[in-house]
Amino acid sequence: APSMLIALGTADGVLRLYERRLEEFPLLMLGWRRRVLRTSISKLAFSSDGAHLAIGGADGSMMVMELPAGGNEPLVLSHFELPTAPSSIAWTAGGKLLLAMPDAKVLLFPGSEERGHTSAAETLASTPTITLQSAAIDLVEAPASYSGAAGGGSVTIIALCTDKSLHVYQMPPKGSTATSIPTESYPAHDKEPMALTLSLDGAFVASVGQDGLVVVRQVNSLSERTALGLHDSVLGGASCVCVVPDSSPAAPEGSHIVYSCGMDGVMFMATTRPSSGSETLLPIPRRPLKLVEVEDVPAVYGDEPQPVAVEEDEGEDAEPPDELTITEATLIINAGTQEASP
Repeated sequence: APSMLIALGTADGVLRLYERRLEEFPLLMLGWRRRVLRTSISKLAFSSDGAHLAIGGADGSMMVMELPAGGNEPLVLSHFELPTAPSSIAWTAGGKLLLAMPDAKVLLFPGSEERGHTSAAETLASTPTITLQSAAIDLVEAPASYSGAAGGGSVTIIALCTDKSLHVYQMPPKGSTATSIPTESYPAHDKEPMALTLSLDGAFVASVGQDGLVVVRQVNSLSERTALGLHDSVLGGASCVCVVPDSSPAAPEGSHIVYSCGMDGVMFMATTRPSSGSETLLPIPRRPLKLVEVEDVPAVYGDEPQPVAVEEDEGEDAEPPDELTITEATLIINAGTQEASP
């Protein structure tokens, strides 16, 4: 099922789809691999149902793929260009794409509804757009349960911005030419924010920053936050975060697991539950990820397959070769299983 996939994008434009297996070894099995962009893959985002994958390149090129059930070959639905690479990509519940741009604009692209190729000029001319007061580093669509939604076809955006604050914006169906005013604003981090995530059930949002804090908030009570000082700010703080429901039999009702990864490669796991604070658990030991491949990688954009150069494996502590530098990885959790992993 698409919900059991992990997507991995690398600096050579190659996309890999790994299948998560719960009862077989290896637990991760490479199922599909193609060079999808001519540039480094910088952003990946699954739709909420796991049926579509948005891919962003460092040069502003974007691709939307359909992931058919049953392990069939992924299909390229659309390929469009942006003036610059987006700082964040997020799917809406309606199957559209929210694209946060470095110039503080947010675009609402048709997403899975679009077909074919669109130039940068055509994309900007046909896409609803709003301008934020400060550029979004990361954003998510507020869930349907959010009490502050405007309705009327507007999309409610929760954005972690360069002013080190968390803002809530309403995006009208046709966009707006004026700079938008946030409906809610709260301090987020003392140093540069790095990432924002929404829990799978829409109950929590969590952010991380270079200050090393993991900040967890209930969606309908954004003013109240639980800040966990887990990561070393001297080493760059935290870089990414993921929140999933805690499905273990002994877990209290409403509890979630918060995974966060630091710039030093150390991952932490914490538990949180509504209105009861958080409890820090043991850190997951640091472990380098190595990908060693020697096969050619076919391209899906029409060029001839290009070989992937691989250096000789120098042992367990060796760094992965530059040609396989991981630039973005994302996954969808299967909510129907009893396992939750980052």
